[in-house]
Amino acid sequence: MDKQYDFLVVDDDEIFIYLIKSVLEKSGYARSIHIFASTPEALQWIHAQVDKGERLPELMIVDIRMPIMNGIELLEKISKLPPKSLNGVGVSMFTSSLSESDKKASLAYPFVFDFVSKPFTREKLRDMVEKYVALEKA
Repeated sequence: MDKQYDFLVVDDDEIFIYLIKSVLEKSGYARSIHIFASTPEALQWIHAQVDKGERLPELMIVDIRMPIMNGIELLEKISKLPPKSLNGVGVSMFTSSLSESDKKASLAYPFVFDFVSKPFTREKLRDMVEKYVALEKA
């Protein structure tokens, strides 16, 4: 793996978090992994990064079905960030939902490049990263 990325993962499922962390660590794709079990915590961290002038992770993996604030609501909040802070940021929505309306709502945001059904696998990670890299080069 010649290039590594910073990842942000937002999911409330402990098993999914364990699995994705393990797959990311073993894949060679991850330079860093920031994991949040709630969307408010993730949003707070994102705002803190932006306020400090820090770069956001290139790849964000967000679950749609979350308590308090769902993944689509998180996308809406992220879309309000200064545009320059979103340069190079790609979001992949991972979900157990097969709802076309969820997919359509997610893909309406220009920084969302992928909508993937769970379970998370090494192959889905590879496909997601390859899709991001292709878009990054375009």
